[in-house]
Amino acid sequence: MDHSLEGILGTFPCADDMKVQGSTEERHDIHLLETVEKASKAGVKFNPKKCQIKKQKIEYFGRIVTPQGVEASPKKVNDLLKLAPPTDKTELHSFLSSVNYLSSFIPNLSKKTHLLRGLMKKNIQFIWTSDMEAEFDKLKQAIASATQLIHYDPNKPVILETDASKKGLGAVLIQDERPVRFLSKALTSAEQEYSNIERELLAVLHTCEKLHTYTFGRTVTVHTDHQPLETIFKKPISLTSPRLQRMLLRLTTYNLEVKYVSAKNVLMADTLSRLIVPGKDKAVPGLDITIAQVMKIRPTCLSTLQEETKSDKDLTQLSEFISSGWPESIQDVPQNLQAFWCFKDELGIVDGLVLKGSRVVIPQQEHADTLQRLHEGHQGLQGTLR
Repeated sequence: MDHSLEGILGTFPCADDMKVQGSTEERHDIHLLETVEKASKAGVKFNPKKCQIKKQKIEYFGRIVTPQGVEASPKKVNDLLKLAPPTDKTELHSFLSSVNYLSSFIPNLSKKTHLLRGLMKKNIQFIWTSDMEAEFDKLKQAIASATQLIHYDPNKPVILETDASKKGLGAVLIQDERPVRFLSKALTSAEQEYSNIERELLAVLHTCEKLHTYTFGRTVTVHTDHQPLETIFKKPISLTSPRLQRMLLRLTTYNLEVKYVSAKNVLMADTLSRLIVPGKDKAVPGLDITIAQVMKIRPTCLSTLQEETKSDKDLTQLSEFISSGWPESIQDVPQNLQAFWCFKDELGIVDGLVLKGSRVVIPQQEHADTLQRLHEGHQGLQGTLR
């Protein structure tokens, strides 16, 4: 089916079923004619008794498709709600497979099935506990209140709400103030060590690339409750940390307008980013950074800088701000760190070193030795300062 009907707009084969759609009756008829002609040439036959032609509302693989949007099939929802708790792994696997059909309609489904999926692991004995019973009941409540998703309209503005926490990333694609797609991702242990602004930008990058069909080739407004993210898009890429540079370069593929909004206006994305099971998703590729990729540095010098950075109280405190986020006002920053405030968005952490752009922030104990080595080259005043 996929091979025979490949390339026809508005035609979506799935196993031995097929859906033909159009934004207008005329477009629908054109797609239907092309489908029938191509199927005839390929020898694909349709059963007239099973065909439904020119319907405004159809049920297709557990979904009800209407002009207003897409929602879960009431029959499938009711069947799931009537199910008794599973008694073995086979029944549990069948239940989770059915629930997976509704993943588009239920925000943060991975969180709601965490304990149940844990039972499916090898060498784990099937023992049904009260916690699993509670998760099973909550999951059925979520199924009963599954959200209706509206159709994507290429002619209407697109808004991406994104947010990041220490656990994961969350995003919602919105049109007409209603959701088109939900998206969430658990952070790997390495991604959890990113700076706060790097995690926030990772949420934007991951969402744009995952929803490439919706975000490429058009203007997309990104709503974020992290104000420095709006600023970083206005700065030269060369001033940002190495990992931010990689992400910003990849985002040049898209036409983004990043806008800061208050936290109460990105509640869906915020919830999706926080209620996540850690370590279940793969890392976003191409973002691993080592200090060797940033600058040339001797192993002995690197080891010394790492040790001194770790023992430096100011840099330890600074690293915590970089990782967890800065206060809203410079008055809330300790006096010893206020000098970093004006370029806080350029700071990052790579291999245990604090970087400003692509330059190392030298620990206090290394200041004198570093100044002496800078002067050894006799570069002159301006060369030494650079």
